[in-house]
Amino acid sequence: MATVGNWFLGLDTATQWRSLALWSPDEGVGHRDEERLGRASSARLMPDLVAFLESCGVGREMLAGIGVGVGPGSYTGTRVGIAVALGLGRALGVPVTGSCSLEAVLFGALAPGESGWALFDARRGRVHALLATRRSEDVAPLRGPLLLARSELDDEPLRRLEGAAPDALWHARSVPGGRPPEPRYG
Repeated sequence: MATVGNWFLGLDTATQWRSLALWSPDEGVGHRDEERLGRASSARLMPDLVAFLESCGVGREMLAGIGVGVGPGSYTGTRVGIAVALGLGRALGVPVTGSCSLEAVLFGALAPGESGWALFDARRGRVHALLATRRSEDVAPLRGPLLLARSELDDEPLRRLEGAAPDALWHARSVPGGRPPEPRYG
């Protein structure tokens, strides 16, 4: 059961994944939940969000801010995630910020000091791509985000993360000092 604190909610629905996270700098902990739902993620977001908050023992009144994945990604998924975050933020009177879903993939999947590519399918032989290095507390972009022909990455020796879930903990941790959510559609 969480105690009253400074909790930040993160969510991402820009891809086939529905990712949720809670983070508290005061508590020093984070909670994550992700599920590959495909097109069902939009319909399931609110019930899943309510159940996630309840399972973590965090009431809506305990939220200090909301971070949301802004893509690149599907038009509908990105819009739904941002709309839910903005609506909830307005209702609760807390700030809402947006951060790159490709960065969230790298934050969750790479070990500190490791570099790699996050890739989202952009159809027609293209990908949305970001090359970055995972540091202990953040991600340092090196190249991108870019829209590339998949063949342009054929000779790249670094690890490629395609189809991985964005880590919503990245979005939650990005709220303090973050930017307003501006969508990047795929």
